[in-house]
Amino acid sequence: MTSVASDDASPGRFPDFLILGAPKCGTTTLYEVLNGHPSLHFPRKEPGFLSQDVENTERYREHVPDLAAYRQLFTATPAGALAGEATPRTLYSAEAISILAAHRPDAKLIAVLRDPVDLVFSYHAQKLREGQETEADFERAWRRCVDGETGRALSDAPWWKGRINYPYWGRFGAPLTRWRAAAGGRLLLMHLDELNSSLVAAYRRILDHLGVADDGREVFAMANERVDIRHPTLNRLAVTLQNQLHPVLAPIRQARGGQSLGLLRRFQRLNTKPLSSRPAVSRDFRQFMMQAFEDDLLLAEEIYGHPVRRLGAEGDALEP
Repeated sequence: MTSVASDDASPGRFPDFLILGAPKCGTTTLYEVLNGHPSLHFPRKEPGFLSQDVENTERYREHVPDLAAYRQLFTATPAGALAGEATPRTLYSAEAISILAAHRPDAKLIAVLRDPVDLVFSYHAQKLREGQETEADFERAWRRCVDGETGRALSDAPWWKGRINYPYWGRFGAPLTRWRAAAGGRLLLMHLDELNSSLVAAYRRILDHLGVADDGREVFAMANERVDIRHPTLNRLAVTLQNQLHPVLAPIRQARGGQSLGLLRRFQRLNTKPLSSRPAVSRDFRQFMMQAFEDDLLLAEEIYGHPVRRLGAEGDALEP
């Protein structure tokens, strides 16, 4: 449970707006695009503090330990600018709703959705790159999380028997219900298709939601280079080693003015290759996967007011 024992009169501030997620729905793109606006400021991407009930970040180098440290993140926000936060796990967090209700009940919220099958397919590729997944075959990674006959998820937690529970990340309907009940009109819902079809229009829609003037920019690019990992197991070992060596490397990083040696990034560049064509998710397997999502997806589409699933996509190949 996140420690929230702190007086709001303590130094620092809470963010004025948050990008809640979902994962693989353009969070990084929105972070980079919005952070370029002169009246918006993000201290960094994915502090993760508000969503400790979804993923405990204590093992990460940039862990935010308590509410005071979280508030301190936003002290460098320029006068007159809005402070922003972008952690895609926040969408699934019940704890975040309670913390914001207590400390920033008027915060504006943004959530971006996409077809859940597409989402988890892309999420699997990301976790391979990050070293949290070693099973390169997506279908095998999925099947270990669900009942072989019904297709239903075996757990409603983000992890299942020490491994990523992929159905959890595609079931965002119930979390959306909680956020809509808590935030009402302060929650802006979008679809990834909006960003892909016209990032400029999506940008202006968000600025309008935040009550910020358009700065006139019209040239943006979608973030996140799409690559394959050559050796997933080696990648995971490298990430684990980096975390274990953090106490030794931290003084060196501090002596370099906060700049890391970049050893992990260099190894990961060597261990990646241009994105190859991943095996398509067949029509039958997509339908099998949808059994884990259908009830929850109906909730999401009711709240969003439009289809979230890719219509007519049953036999399409998916790209991460």
